[in-house]
Amino acid sequence: MSLTATRACRRHYTTSTDRAACLPRGPRAWRPDLHQGADRDNLVAPKFEKTIEEVLGGVHVLNFRGEQWGDEGVVALTKWYMPLCVSLQVLYLGETGMGDTAAKALGKTLGAMRALKVLDLLQNDVGNIGAVALAAGLKAPLEALN
Repeated sequence: MSLTATRACRRHYTTSTDRAACLPRGPRAWRPDLHQGADRDNLVAPKFEKTIEEVLGGVHVLNFRGEQWGDEGVVALTKWYMPLCVSLQVLYLGETGMGDTAAKALGKTLGAMRALKVLDLLQNDVGNIGAVALAAGLKAPLEALN
């Protein structure tokens, strides 16, 4: 998102839809490149990372249903954010366009998510290979798996 777009989004908006239009889409949009540009002295990066860890560490429900990120987006989510969600109990990833590649990445992350009770993967393209990877990653029983 450009600086101009960010400034435009700070204007007053009348509905949540107007506000949502200003937010970056997909997990890659939320991971800034903190090692370039203004943070040459590494002042912002540690504070940003600590804040993200504290916030995501207390999240109990994440709902990304219908985001259509595909494998690349879901893999980025599992790589950058899911390991920080230590209290996560419910994860909705239905209709995200994920396939076996994303399912394998998610399977590797599931072992660290001991509090997870509900996993929703409805209407995705996960095949047998992805399902086996997900099952291998589960360390604690789920209450619901869709």
